[in-house]
Amino acid sequence: LDGGVLRRFQTKLYVPLPSKKARRVFWERAGIVKSAAKKLAEKSAGFSFSDLQAVVDKAHDAYRARLIEQLDSGELKKVPQYKGEVDLEDVKRILKESRPTASHATLELLWDWGQKCGQMPETEDKADLHKLAKEDKFALPEVSLLDRVKGLFGF
Repeated sequence: LDGGVLRRFQTKLYVPLPSKKARRVFWERAGIVKSAAKKLAEKSAGFSFSDLQAVVDKAHDAYRARLIEQLDSGELKKVPQYKGEVDLEDVKRILKESRPTASHATLELLWDWGQKCGQMPETEDKADLHKLAKEDKFALPEVSLLDRVKGLFGF
């Protein structure tokens, strides 16, 4: 959202990019084995949960397209029961082809906002904000968003 839209909200919540641990859990819940999920968590630094979900959705589409192709060619005689699984190789390929949606301008806006609120690393160098995102500097590693919202509203 641009600055004009953001000004119209009375309460602003900083939703950080997911930490490496949060990304690992995401990949595990998407059906990826733990050892691969750990590697994918490292490779997906700087991606939002929405970005990661888009990768999973594309992997589902690739799996279904492969099934249809195999049915059309006669390689498969009946459709196997689909349990929402994703192919690890599809996920790796799609992740490699994908880019985080957080633009440099968005990261700069978050960085400036975080500096004012004391949540970002103190540095004068804004030139390489994507590097900061890749190093998980925009993530809050062990604090869940739900816990932050509960604290903010006194739940």
